[in-house]
Amino acid sequence: MKNLYVIFAGAVGAFMLPVFPYAALSTVLMVAGGLSACAMRRRMGQAPGLFDPRRVGRAIVGLVRIYAALMIARGADVVFAIDHCLRFTGAAICFQQALTLLEYEASAGGSSWAARLRKYLSDKAGE
Repeated sequence: MKNLYVIFAGAVGAFMLPVFPYAALSTVLMVAGGLSACAMRRRMGQAPGLFDPRRVGRAIVGLVRIYAALMIARGADVVFAIDHCLRFTGAAICFQQALTLLEYEASAGGSSWAARLRKYLSDKAGE
């Protein structure tokens, strides 16, 4: 019975191993976006607290969705032998997270690059 657990754990590990770099990078970008949002709210004078339970809960749900999307993409790679679905999904998620980070920085920034970016990105200060 112990051998079955070891075989199952090895299969799950081999399936999930390619997902870890994309999951780690998207987690780092999500945390950076959350810290940038807290800094933006502090600069705007809206919320002095760092951790709002509702916002942290939404961030955790967002991370679970990202992990699920990466796992589904990995499953599509394995089943259909595409070998590009995980890369494309990981790149799209990281691009979206980086864009969100730029939106937070541009919303409350006073520099010239932030003013240029505000023309093209959504305003996060109004949330």
